Amino acid sequence: MKTIYYFLLSLWIVCPSFLANAQKGFHIGAGIGFNSVWIINQNTYGGPELEYAPKFGLSYDGAFGYNITSRIGFQTEIGVAHQGQKYEDINSDGDPILRDIDLRYMHIPIMFKFMGGSSDTRFYMMLGPQLNYLQSASIHQSVASESTDIPAKSYFENQDIGLALGLGADIMLNENFYLNTGLRFYYGFTDINSVTYRQQYDTNFDGEIDRKDKPYEKSTNFYGGFTIGIHYLFNRNETGTETTE
Repeated sequence: MKTIYYFLLSLWIVCPSFLANAQKGFHIGAGIGFNSVWIINQNTYGGPELEYAPKFGLSYDGAFGYNITSRIGFQTEIGVAHQGQKYEDINSDGDPILRDIDLRYMHIPIMFKFMGGSSDTRFYMMLGPQLNYLQSASIHQSVASESTDIPAKSYFENQDIGLALGLGADIMLNENFYLNTGLRFYYGFTDINSVTYRQQYDTNFDGEIDRKDKPYEKSTNFYGGFTIGIHYLFNRNETGTETTE
């Protein structure tokens, strides 16, 4: 990750001629993302860990931004992201175990934007804090043929704070509209488990008490995936050419 950062930063510094055509001004837009979602450190509340399984979730957002100069700007968004984690394993009796955690957050990233590239295609890197507010949570648990669905919002903190990173390109479609596409990553810094449930022993939600075999570790959100959206730029002049510095 550091290699990518320093590479993009060096392009921004040593190639000012590429940046001269990057546009300044306000822009608004909307987008959708397809993400691989994870919970780092399993929230099994002291019970045995299960094998991780892939889980994917969509995100939707509206965006507002301002390019302060032809090189830097900021972008903030408000949207909804489906997150969580899936686990698949086999217990000591040979029965299959499935545990699926579904989390839905409202997210608000506030990111600085660094830009470079040609007049029609501008490459960008965005980085900044992201606030997340839990909207809903559920846990689906099944062992062999027995399944349980649990409304689980009380198991999780209402707020999660972390860092968002975006890498991609803005591609002009006409005088005002441009396609925004790239990669988006998020890593949470705060423990998503609620204080009440951080050290509960009833891991399997079956009333049986399991002893903890290791110290508690906080659980944090992570996701990464592909995003695509469309934006409207307000600073095009009447001839369709771009404003430069």
